[in-house]
Formats: sequence, C-alpha cells, structure tokens
Amino acid sequence: MNRVVKIVLFMGFWLSGVAMAAPAGVFSEVVGDVTMTPAGKAPVKVKTGDSFESGARMVTGPQGHANLKFEDGELMALAVNTDFTVTNYRYVPSAPAEGSVIVNLARGGLRFVTGLIGKANPSQFAVRTPTVTAGVRGSDGIVIINPNGGSVLVGSNGDKVTVTGADGVTVTLDAGTFSYSTGPNASPVTFTAATAPAGIAALLDSAFSLIQTKLDTAVANQSAAAAPLQNAQSQVSGAGGGGGGTPTSGTSP
Repeated sequence: MNRVVKIVLFMGFWLSGVAMAAPAGVFSEVVGDVTMTPAGKAPVKVKTGDSFESGARMVTGPQGHANLKFEDGELMALAVNTDFTVTNYRYVPSAPAEGSVIVNLARGGLRFVTGLIGKANPSQFAVRTPTVTAGVRGSDGIVIINPNGGSVLVGSNGDKVTVTGADGVTVTLDAGTFSYSTGPNASPVTFTAATAPAGIAALLDSAFSLIQTKLDTAVANQSAAAAPLQNAQSQVSGAGGGGGGTPTSGTSP
C-alpha cells in the first residue's frame, strides 16, 4: 500500500512539474543574433520554432530581432538591441480572463498585439519599463526605450493603450497617438506625430519601423492594417526636430 501511495505521489509531482514547464509560446521568427535565458538556466541561442516559458529573458543583438507568439494568441515583436523578460505569463484556455501577461522591457523596443488574455481581462496585461507601465484597453501598441535609458515612447496602433508613470499619473492613447515620459519622476505627455516634442524623431522612426517591418505579416488575421501609426508617419516632417527619413528594419531604438 505504501508503495502505491509513493507511486501516486511521484506521478503527481511529475505531472505538476510538466504543467509548470509548459511553454508560454514560440519564436515565430528569429533573425540574426537572439539569445534566451530560461529562468534558472544558462543562455542559449534561439531559432525560429523554439519555445519559451514564463520567466525567460530574451536579448536581441544589433542586427537581431524576433517575433513571439504566446499560447493565448498574444503576439510581440522585439526590435534590435532589446532586453526583454516574460515576467509572469499564465494562460487558462477554459478561462482566459484568469490568466496574466506581465512582461518587462529593460532596453530597446517592442510591438504587442494582445491575445485572449488581454482582450478578456485588460487589467492583467502590462508592459513594464524602468519609467512607465503600458496597459491596454484595445489590442495593438508600441513601447520604445530611449538609448539614454531615461525616457520612454509609447504608441497606440489599435483601440486604446494606457500609460502609467512612476508618479501614478495615467494617460490613455487613442489609435495613432503617442506618449512620452522623460524620466522616472515625469508624467507621460500625450501628442500626435505632428506635435511631437523636439528631439525624439529617432524614437518615432523606430516606432514606424516596428509597425512596418516587424510584425505585420504575423498579425494579418488578428489585427487591422497598421494604418493609424503609418498615417501618423506622414506627419513627422517638421514635427519636433524633423522626421529623420524613412525607417528600416535595422533601425535601433
């Protein structure tokens, strides 16, 4: 009898371990130098089709970028020179509203298109940065950290994106609009491309680059065409220091 109990307990622990190790998603596209550090493990180079788990940290090189597809349909595109961690991902297929998508962007830029979790319970979705936290009341957004490390640009490409500064002030972005926070003690300020603050043309170029080249093919059946921010790009000329030219897939945030 004791042996049977031990076997049952062992199977229970084994199954629990399998559940804990369940993939959070896969790399739907990997280009260039991209590494992943699973929680508690050594870093590894990744390729298209590799899976990742909650807790994984991903770093893209100067010529590297990656597209991620989460189990609930969430999509993210990581730009070049990006340091990103899946802080807490939990998906319950039978109850998406009980799940969570919490990620951390320490450097670089990303685009996100929410899946079932973000649509069922927007309060459980967050992109955290050293300066602001981006949430959703919609589906599609951009978050880019200035290379100086202190300022963050957030853009909305579909429905609404919320941006909360470290000071607790929250603003809501409609499609085609942006916010910019200059540091940890500054409230996010909203604007359009035509009224952009001086000196952030390079960040706007990075945003347009993400919209145009990083994830459009992956979201063709899940998100409307990238019209709001693409239309905004035409307004950049003469906005806050000039447009900075046509962005490319290699533009660094």
